[in-house]
Amino acid sequence: MSYLSTTEIKEVYYDVAVNGKYLRDEESTEMMRYVTEKRVIDPAYAMFHDGSLPGAIRDLLYEGRTDYASVYAKNEKLLRKSMEKALAGLRG
Repeated sequence: MSYLSTTEIKEVYYDVAVNGKYLRDEESTEMMRYVTEKRVIDPAYAMFHDGSLPGAIRDLLYEGRTDYASVYAKNEKLLRKSMEKALAGLRG
């Protein structure tokens, strides 16, 4: 089911719903096709994202703060634990 949803069902959804009902012009359809075909998932972000460090860095940027070292130090233990868990999973 999962495989079929990524190959056949997604294709039908984009063709019928997105391109047929929601997008009205050829330029929007081409842009949607480009975005969905060219997207990339960063494995490091996907594996080590526990919500703490990426969110904290985002908050730093939005708030204009520069205390990166203290934010990292605060989240270092949790980040290392997440990395070890991910690496253990890769090792099998």
